[in-house]
Amino acid sequence: MTNWVLTKASRMSDYRNVSPWYDGYQVGSANVKTAWRQVSSEIIEGGLLSVVCFGDTAGESLFDVAIGGSGSEEIIINNIHRSHTTNVSRRRPVLFSTPLYIPKGERIAIRSQCKTASAWQDISVQIDGGGNYCTKKGLSKCVTYGANTGDSGGTSYDPGASGYTFGSWTQIVASIPYRYRGIIIGIGNRGNTGRANYLWRCQIGLSSSPGDAVIAEFSFVEHMDHDVILPSNSYLINCDIPLGEEIHFRAMCSGTDGTDRLFDYLLYCFA
Repeated sequence: MTNWVLTKASRMSDYRNVSPWYDGYQVGSANVKTAWRQVSSEIIEGGLLSVVCFGDTAGESLFDVAIGGSGSEEIIINNIHRSHTTNVSRRRPVLFSTPLYIPKGERIAIRSQCKTASAWQDISVQIDGGGNYCTKKGLSKCVTYGANTGDSGGTSYDPGASGYTFGSWTQIVASIPYRYRGIIIGIGNRGNTGRANYLWRCQIGLSSSPGDAVIAEFSFVEHMDHDVILPSNSYLINCDIPLGEEIHFRAMCSGTDGTDRLFDYLLYCFA
């Protein structure tokens, strides 16, 4: 029989603001962040951070995660985006896995906003600790581009009227303030409850000629039975983007309908 060395194993700890999953807290006005809510007063073990976002009410949502004492919260991830179909029986959680390391003993708090007033929200914060993750190997910063707190979504993009043809490049940022070591691409449904069954392919490019410096591609799909674009975000894409570089975005769509081809995008960059 194998003797497992438990001190070398990875362990996932799950922290929630409430239990069970879908008995969360209620936002107030539409598109306004709630007050901070404590998820854990002190995490038992440090590790890499993942976030699972839920909601029982239709509407686009943005979630923030912070560490630190009450009244002095320091945001570590802002505006994790979640698109929500109007049919709440088809609600889907968003899993947002990051390379951010959270030290043992930190207090964790969350807040959110939704396009729909009085929406119900919930969030689970997961720390992947134990074994190799007990040493600080994660990154320390996440910078979010493209979030629109005015409508709790992202930045609108139109791939154009030609199917399977990339649209124009759009600049995300002219000069980045850190050297980024990884990115996550997020996509939003724009509240469209009757989309056609389309596919999208997104690209991230660098410099003033981004077509010659594409560093990432990721595909998303819409299924008519769910009225939501999946997945809500890419996995972590490892890359190395130098300090001061400019970042651009473009996409293609399999369809050409003037409404159904539109979507929102966000970009999460880790340093």
